[in-house]
Amino acid sequence: MKKAKPPQRSRSFSWKFLFVFFICIFSFLAIFSSGTIESEDGWLYLNVARNVYYHHQFTAPPRTEYPDLNVNMNTVQAADGTWRAPGSTGYSLAMVPAVALSDIIHRYYQSPPPEHFPLQSDWTLLFFASFTNIFFAALLAVLLLLYGQRLGWSRKEAVVFSLLTIFSTNIFSTSKFGFAQTMFTFFIVLTFYLIKKYVEKRTLLNLGLIIISFILLAISYNETFFLTVPAMTAYYLILIPEKQRKTQFLILVGIGLVGSIAIFKHITYLLSYLIIPPKILFEGIWGFLFSSGKSAFLYSPLLLIIPMFWHKIKKNIYPELIGFGVLTVLFLIMIGGSWITNPLGRTPIWNGGMSWGPRYFVPLIPGLMIIVFSILLQFSKLQKRFIAYPLITFGIFIQLMGVSALYLLQYTDIPFRLYIGQDELSVYDYASFIPRYSPVWKMPHVIASLAYYFPQTVLHGPYDVRFYDGFDIPFHPGRTTFRGFREEGHISLSEKNGQKPRDISLVVTNAPDTITASESATVLIKSKDTVEKSLTLPINVDTTVSLDATQLHWSDKTGYLDLAASYTATPSAPHVIYIKSMNIDGIPTNLGSIDYPDASTLNQKFTPIEYQYYGGKVTDPWKLWNLRARINERTFDFWWVKNLYYWDRLQILIWIFFAADLSIFGMSFIYLVLNKKEFDL
Repeated sequence: MKKAKPPQRSRSFSWKFLFVFFICIFSFLAIFSSGTIESEDGWLYLNVARNVYYHHQFTAPPRTEYPDLNVNMNTVQAADGTWRAPGSTGYSLAMVPAVALSDIIHRYYQSPPPEHFPLQSDWTLLFFASFTNIFFAALLAVLLLLYGQRLGWSRKEAVVFSLLTIFSTNIFSTSKFGFAQTMFTFFIVLTFYLIKKYVEKRTLLNLGLIIISFILLAISYNETFFLTVPAMTAYYLILIPEKQRKTQFLILVGIGLVGSIAIFKHITYLLSYLIIPPKILFEGIWGFLFSSGKSAFLYSPLLLIIPMFWHKIKKNIYPELIGFGVLTVLFLIMIGGSWITNPLGRTPIWNGGMSWGPRYFVPLIPGLMIIVFSILLQFSKLQKRFIAYPLITFGIFIQLMGVSALYLLQYTDIPFRLYIGQDELSVYDYASFIPRYSPVWKMPHVIASLAYYFPQTVLHGPYDVRFYDGFDIPFHPGRTTFRGFREEGHISLSEKNGQKPRDISLVVTNAPDTITASESATVLIKSKDTVEKSLTLPINVDTTVSLDATQLHWSDKTGYLDLAASYTATPSAPHVIYIKSMNIDGIPTNLGSIDYPDASTLNQKFTPIEYQYYGGKVTDPWKLWNLRARINERTFDFWWVKNLYYWDRLQILIWIFFAADLSIFGMSFIYLVLNKKEFDL
């Protein structure tokens, strides 16, 4: 049999184009970053990165007595007594630059990093770390260009293939979150690509690159990297001439046996998963493919092209079909049938827990998209208009739902677990299979709610009224908004056109948390140390208060209003004092604005406002943690939006980053557009 000729490729992309394309994709994805790490996995690997940077050790924080000291994570204790993270050494190393950048800021302000991370806020570290996966997603976009060209596609086709894979599939949303799947996916695709390149041009350099890429693949996640070996072996054997396959197969088997002996413990650990209860395996595979909450076809709709038009798959794509097909089957079986043991039995983990979409399926998407795109190239205009374009549009819509709001909100207002007999079903299980609880149904409602209330969260009115400390998050009973505090609340306002406001009118009420409470509250309305009013508020009775705004304490065109509540019988009574309306010179004040201190040790070095309640009287890190969680739940999940709600962060630094990111994206995009002829775009 004659050796198949490699596909004819168009002129290669220049390094300049690849670099600009990388910058363009990275800067665009960076717009959608949350500016934080939201997952327990991410916190764990970032903790390891901190220990690598500060202590030069690959160790994780020890487990503590919950919840006194920190957030407990999935650490394991080694035989030498040290605590370690289960895998993802490479992902921890990838986060070390974020630790270094954060350390530069800490050193500049002479503020040591917090001891208990992530419980104690270190927003600079979380901010820089949140771009780690975006870096690998941008690298993946460039790699897909090269892969597309090696498959014989034109430069224009390769660009479209790369963009569709990144932005219309679950890769887009996963690149934002603190999981190791994006890095793992990149090195899987890189190793496959290098194998194809090596077969076409066998050099020691290409072979060495394969080895390096596979090592990085092995350390980037966990033992599941073993599943890539049979797939890559099949891919290699299909690519080489038929007469060489037997010899090469025997050589690879020998290498595999030697390698298996060297890592026998890891092999046996992975093989233990072969004892799979049939019902769990069936549930996992069904969930990956057909569930209403986690189906890969639902979160990456273009994958439907494969079962719909399988007959259009051409022979020139058979190596990718077999190689990535083997990988897909192995992952579906091993991950679909995985479980953890709890006191009530075995709980399947195929769904990936708290994530947007089936994150364990993400490493399979680029390979499957090669098959998809090869089919799309054969579509007629009619098929593109009524099949391809709607699927692409729906895919992008799904990703925007996942990146616009905190994905933890997909399971709000439903119980965490249910029981059927002695079987425990977590929210990740039953919400995956019951359509009315599906995240795809839930999240559009969440986004709509955030969009409805967003103007309230950022608008402060003509007098720049800010509930900057002590107040709870805005409470929305129906279409109205109340603002409550329990012990004390602090308000600031500014002059309008150089003139101080004349009068302030408040409607306040004393609302108990429990129906049995009957205690009146004493509320002092002060301006710094001067008492303006003293009120006795009975239960659930609206009281109107009028104040002379000119008599408030003013400093640098800013006036201050302080409220403090006390209860005679029980000082810690569970009451909330609500401001139901506030008028300044007859103009209604927006009560829904969000302004809080982040209250970290670093921020204390440069904040212009003294901490009074949060960060002052309230220093319990868990209460501050919960405060930040409430803010995340009520705001769009973009770092530049969240910056609007914390007055003690380095605002100027964040806005410089945002302006730089937009400028870089704009310049790189314009460059690509202006050079579209040169690059067949």
